[in-house]
Amino acid sequence: MKEKTYQLAHLDRQKLLVAARKALIAADAHYYAWTAQEQERFRATMGEDASHRIQRVLLDDLLDIKCLTDESDEVWSGYQRERWLALSESNVQRFPAVYVNDKDWDDDPHRFFVFTNERTLKQIRWRHFLSDCKPLVAEYAEVEKFLSEELDRANAWLVENHQDIQENFDPTIVKLRKKRKIIMTESALDDLSKIEADKE
Repeated sequence: MKEKTYQLAHLDRQKLLVAARKALIAADAHYYAWTAQEQERFRATMGEDASHRIQRVLLDDLLDIKCLTDESDEVWSGYQRERWLALSESNVQRFPAVYVNDKDWDDDPHRFFVFTNERTLKQIRWRHFLSDCKPLVAEYAEVEKFLSEELDRANAWLVENHQDIQENFDPTIVKLRKKRKIIMTESALDDLSKIEADKE
Protein backbone atom coordinates (compact mmCIF):
# COMPACT_ATOMS: atom_id res chain seq x y z
CA MET A 1 0.00 0.00 0.00
CA LYS A 2 1.43 3.33 -1.05
CA GLU A 3 1.92 5.80 1.80
CA LYS A 4 0.40 9.27 1.48
CA THR A 5 2.64 12.29 1.37
CA TYR A 6 1.52 15.68 2.65
CA GLN A 7 2.75 18.99 1.28
CA LEU A 8 1.04 21.93 3.00
CA ALA A 9 3.03 24.47 1.01
CA HIS A 10 1.40 23.33 -2.24
CA LEU A 11 -2.21 23.34 -1.07
CA ASP A 12 -4.64 25.54 -2.94
CA ARG A 13 -5.01 28.94 -1.20
CA GLN A 14 -8.81 28.81 -1.50
CA LYS A 15 -8.85 25.40 0.18
CA LEU A 16 -6.71 26.78 3.01
CA LEU A 17 -9.06 29.74 3.50
CA VAL A 18 -12.16 27.52 3.53
CA ALA A 19 -10.54 25.16 6.05
CA ALA A 20 -9.45 28.09 8.25
CA ARG A 21 -12.96 29.55 8.19
CA LYS A 22 -14.50 26.19 9.07
CA ALA A 23 -11.97 25.69 11.88
CA LEU A 24 -12.72 29.09 13.44
CA ILE A 25 -16.45 28.36 13.35
CA ALA A 26 -15.73 25.02 15.04
CA ALA A 27 -13.82 26.89 17.74
CA ASP A 28 -16.77 29.21 18.35
CA ALA A 29 -19.97 29.25 16.30
CA HIS A 30 -20.37 33.01 16.84
CA TYR A 31 -16.88 33.90 15.55
CA TYR A 32 -18.01 35.63 12.34
CA ALA A 33 -20.72 37.57 14.15
CA TRP A 34 -18.05 39.40 16.17
CA THR A 35 -16.22 42.59 15.30
CA ALA A 36 -12.69 42.38 13.88
CA GLN A 37 -11.30 43.40 17.27
CA GLU A 38 -13.27 40.68 19.08
CA GLN A 39 -12.09 38.09 16.55
CA GLU A 40 -8.47 39.13 17.04
CA ARG A 41 -8.83 38.95 20.83
CA PHE A 42 -10.32 35.47 20.57
CA ARG A 43 -7.48 34.21 18.37
CA ALA A 44 -4.91 35.62 20.79
CA THR A 45 -6.50 34.26 23.98
CA MET A 46 -8.36 31.09 22.98
CA GLY A 47 -8.16 28.17 25.38
CA GLU A 48 -6.96 24.62 24.79
CA ASP A 49 -10.42 23.27 23.90
CA ALA A 50 -10.94 25.83 21.14
CA SER A 51 -7.39 25.29 19.89
CA HIS A 52 -7.94 21.51 19.74
CA ARG A 53 -11.17 21.97 17.76
CA ILE A 54 -9.29 24.11 15.24
CA GLN A 55 -6.50 21.53 14.96
CA ARG A 56 -9.00 18.71 14.36
CA VAL A 57 -10.68 20.54 11.49
CA LEU A 58 -7.40 21.58 9.83
CA LEU A 59 -5.90 18.09 10.10
CA ASP A 60 -9.08 16.55 8.70
CA ASP A 61 -9.70 19.03 5.86
CA LEU A 62 -6.10 19.66 4.77
CA LEU A 63 -4.28 16.40 5.55
CA ASP A 64 -7.20 13.93 5.66
CA ILE A 65 -6.15 12.94 9.19
CA LYS A 66 -9.10 12.41 11.52
CA CYS A 67 -8.53 13.04 15.23
CA LEU A 68 -11.13 10.87 16.89
CA THR A 69 -9.95 10.71 20.49
CA ASP A 70 -8.61 12.73 23.37
CA GLU A 71 -5.53 10.52 23.17
CA SER A 72 -4.59 11.98 19.78
CA ASP A 73 -4.88 15.47 21.28
CA GLU A 74 -2.59 14.53 24.16
CA VAL A 75 0.01 12.95 21.88
CA TRP A 76 -0.01 15.93 19.50
CA SER A 77 0.25 18.41 22.39
CA GLY A 78 3.21 16.44 23.74
CA TYR A 79 4.95 16.62 20.37
CA GLN A 80 4.36 20.39 20.20
CA ARG A 81 5.85 20.90 23.67
CA GLU A 82 8.84 18.76 22.75
CA ARG A 83 9.50 20.69 19.53
CA TRP A 84 8.95 24.07 21.24
CA LEU A 85 11.60 23.18 23.82
CA ALA A 86 14.04 21.88 21.20
CA LEU A 87 13.59 24.96 18.99
CA SER A 88 13.91 27.32 21.95
CA GLU A 89 17.18 25.73 23.01
CA SER A 90 18.46 25.86 19.42
CA ASN A 91 17.51 29.50 18.89
CA VAL A 92 19.30 30.61 22.06
CA GLN A 93 22.59 29.60 20.41
CA ARG A 94 21.98 31.49 17.17
CA PHE A 95 23.48 34.87 16.27
CA PRO A 96 21.18 37.89 16.69
CA ALA A 97 19.11 38.43 13.54
CA VAL A 98 15.84 39.97 12.41
CA TYR A 99 13.80 38.52 9.55
CA VAL A 100 11.32 40.84 7.82
CA ASN A 101 8.52 39.84 5.50
CA ASP A 102 6.16 42.22 3.70
CA LYS A 103 2.83 40.87 2.51
CA ASP A 104 -0.84 41.74 2.20
CA TRP A 105 -3.30 40.32 4.70
CA ASP A 106 -6.87 40.66 3.41
CA ASP A 107 -5.65 43.46 1.10
CA ASP A 108 -4.06 45.27 4.04
CA PRO A 109 -0.25 45.82 3.86
CA HIS A 110 1.46 44.00 6.68
CA ARG A 111 5.10 43.80 7.83
CA PHE A 112 6.04 40.71 9.79
CA PHE A 113 9.14 40.63 12.06
CA VAL A 114 10.84 37.49 13.41
CA PHE A 115 13.57 37.77 16.07
CA THR A 116 15.96 34.89 16.62
CA ASN A 117 16.26 35.15 20.39
CA GLU A 118 16.41 37.31 23.52
CA ARG A 119 19.85 38.70 22.61
CA THR A 120 18.33 40.14 19.43
CA LEU A 121 15.51 41.87 21.30
CA LYS A 122 17.95 43.38 23.80
CA GLN A 123 19.66 45.21 20.94
CA ILE A 124 16.43 46.88 19.80
CA ARG A 125 14.93 49.98 21.39
CA TRP A 126 11.26 50.64 20.74
CA ARG A 127 11.82 54.32 20.09
CA HIS A 128 14.39 53.42 17.40
CA PHE A 129 12.80 50.18 16.29
CA LEU A 130 13.40 50.30 12.52
CA SER A 131 16.89 51.81 12.69
CA ASP A 132 17.97 49.24 15.31
CA CYS A 133 16.54 46.38 13.25
CA LYS A 134 18.23 47.46 10.01
CA PRO A 135 21.81 46.18 10.71
CA LEU A 136 20.40 42.85 11.98
CA VAL A 137 18.13 42.09 9.02
CA ALA A 138 18.79 38.68 7.41
CA GLU A 139 17.25 36.87 4.43
CA TYR A 140 13.65 35.85 5.14
CA ALA A 141 14.24 32.81 2.92
CA GLU A 142 16.03 31.26 5.92
CA VAL A 143 12.77 31.38 7.89
CA GLU A 144 10.81 29.86 4.99
CA LYS A 145 13.35 27.04 4.66
CA PHE A 146 13.29 26.45 8.42
CA LEU A 147 9.46 26.45 8.44
CA SER A 148 9.30 24.04 5.51
CA GLU A 149 11.62 21.60 7.29
CA GLU A 150 9.59 21.83 10.50
CA LEU A 151 6.33 21.23 8.60
CA ASP A 152 7.79 18.18 6.88
CA ARG A 153 8.93 16.88 10.27
CA ALA A 154 5.47 17.47 11.80
CA ASN A 155 3.69 15.88 8.80
CA ALA A 156 5.83 12.74 9.05
CA TRP A 157 5.29 12.59 12.82
CA LEU A 158 1.50 13.01 12.44
CA VAL A 159 1.21 10.26 9.85
CA GLU A 160 3.29 7.83 11.90
CA ASN A 161 1.61 8.50 15.24
CA HIS A 162 -1.92 8.77 13.87
CA GLN A 163 -1.52 5.27 12.43
CA ASP A 164 -0.17 4.02 15.76
CA ILE A 165 -3.16 5.46 17.67
CA GLN A 166 -5.62 4.00 15.17
CA GLU A 167 -4.06 0.55 15.56
CA ASN A 168 -3.62 0.54 19.35
CA PHE A 169 -6.38 2.74 20.76
CA ASP A 170 -8.77 0.91 23.08
CA PRO A 171 -12.05 2.88 23.57
CA THR A 172 -12.96 0.70 26.59
CA ILE A 173 -10.11 2.22 28.60
CA VAL A 174 -11.18 5.46 30.28
CA LYS A 175 -8.50 7.59 31.89
CA LEU A 176 -9.10 8.94 35.37
CA ARG A 177 -9.81 12.65 35.37
CA LYS A 178 -9.83 15.03 38.30
CA LYS A 179 -13.32 16.34 39.05
CA ARG A 180 -13.90 19.71 40.63
CA LYS A 181 -16.80 20.29 42.96
CA ILE A 182 -18.08 23.76 43.83
CA ILE A 183 -19.77 24.14 47.20
CA MET A 184 -21.86 27.25 47.85
CA THR A 185 -23.73 28.44 50.90
CA GLU A 186 -27.44 29.25 50.62
CA SER A 187 -26.73 32.99 50.78
CA ALA A 188 -23.92 32.96 48.20
CA LEU A 189 -26.17 34.29 45.41
CA ASP A 190 -27.86 36.94 47.53
CA ASP A 191 -25.48 39.65 46.34
CA LEU A 192 -26.29 38.86 42.73
CA SER A 193 -30.00 39.16 43.48
CA LYS A 194 -29.38 42.55 45.10
CA ILE A 195 -27.46 43.73 42.03
CA GLU A 196 -30.34 42.73 39.76
CA ALA A 197 -32.80 44.48 42.07
CA ASP A 198 -30.68 47.68 42.01
CA LYS A 199 -30.67 47.65 38.20
CA GLU A 200 -34.46 47.54 38.16
